[in-house]
Amino acid sequence: LSSEQKNYYTTSISNSLNNEIKRHPYSVKLLELKSIIEINTNDLKNGDATLNNILVLSPNYTSAYMQKGRIALSQGRYNDAISYYDTIIKSSPNYTPAKLFKIVALNLKDNTYDLRTG
Repeated sequence: LSSEQKNYYTTSISNSLNNEIKRHPYSVKLLELKSIIEINTNDLKNGDATLNNILVLSPNYTSAYMQKGRIALSQGRYNDAISYYDTIIKSSPNYTPAKLFKIVALNLKDNTYDLRTG
């Protein structure tokens, strides 16, 4: 697809999604989709705000913490990312993606972090 087509589809999807959110303002799934679009279009400020809205509605929503960690990693805020992943690990100790992304954040934060020993 051309960049013009991508923009058109993204705008159309965003408009439809926003209409559905108006009808169902407490739907964390709709808000999650909105945040994914915002993050993927590099609108990190609004993506983070949408994730915060999700966490108000559902304080233990794992996906929101994962996405907040993704934003923090992309901005070089490794301690914040680690904190988000730790929040997930605390409530879901067997959630492997959070463990893996925490290792990535630790490694980026401190290049001497040894992946073999943790």
